[in-house]
Amino acid sequence: MARRMSSLKQFAIVGARQRLHELQAEMLDVVRQFPALKNERITFGRRRRANGATGTRKRKPLSPAQRKAIGERVRKMWAEKRKAKAAKAKGKE
Repeated sequence: MARRMSSLKQFAIVGARQRLHELQAEMLDVVRQFPALKNERITFGRRRRANGATGTRKRKPLSPAQRKAIGERVRKMWAEKRKAKAAKAKGKE
């Protein structure tokens, strides 16, 4: 079965490569019809918002003290969850 999946994957790659060539030829035709598009950058991926920003946001790096404080809060949260789970399991017995 693994061999069959391997050949299916190869066929998929061949088909994808063929479709990519077709799309590139189509893009060339569009650029020939509309030469003004030649210098425009075409992107595929995240859409830009009205203000020009993408969906990713840049974060300020955390100081070691901030990372330590976050770690302590998270450890405390998980300790409380484990404690509650243990109490719940003990109550069922």
